[in-house]
Amino acid sequence: MNVATGRISAQDALLYADIQTANPGSIKMLEILIEEAQRFKEIIERMIKTGDQSEFIEYFNFGVEYLGHKQVVEAFELCENLNELMVDLSAECSIAVEIVEDKPGILADIANIFKDQEVNLVIVHSQRKRRHILRFGVEVPLESEEVQKTLSVISEMPSVKLLAA
Repeated sequence: MNVATGRISAQDALLYADIQTANPGSIKMLEILIEEAQRFKEIIERMIKTGDQSEFIEYFNFGVEYLGHKQVVEAFELCENLNELMVDLSAECSIAVEIVEDKPGILADIANIFKDQEVNLVIVHSQRKRRHILRFGVEVPLESEEVQKTLSVISEMPSVKLLAA
C-alpha cells in the first residue's frame, strides 16, 4: 500500500463520501481515470506482444513531465526516507551495506550470511539513488555475538561495503 492510499484509508469514510458527492467533477475524473487505465493496459499489451518498449517509455515520461520532475524526485526520496525509518523502527538493530559490484544473487548471498549465523531478518529495504544501499533489520542487538560474526563475514565480501550498524 502506498502512503497516499494508507493515509486516505485511515480517514473517515463519511468524509470522503461527502467530498465525492460535493465535487461536481468526480464523475468526469473517474471517466478519465478509466480511459487512461484502459489506454495504459493497451500499451502494456502491445509491449508484451511486440517487445517494443518505446510507447511505454513515452507514456511514462509524459506522466513524469505532467507531475513535474522535481516533485516526482521529492516524492520518491520521501518514500525512501520513510522506508529507511521503517527498517529502523521495526528492528532491534539496523545494518546498512553498499553494493559496490552489483551482480545476480548478491542479495541472496548476503541473506544467506544472516541465515548461516542464525540471525533472523525482520525487514529488508533496497534502494538505488546515487548508490545501491541495502538496509537489513534484525531482531537481535548489535552487540550480540551472532550479529558481530555476521558483520565480520559481510565485511570480507569484495563486492559489498559495510556502511553502518
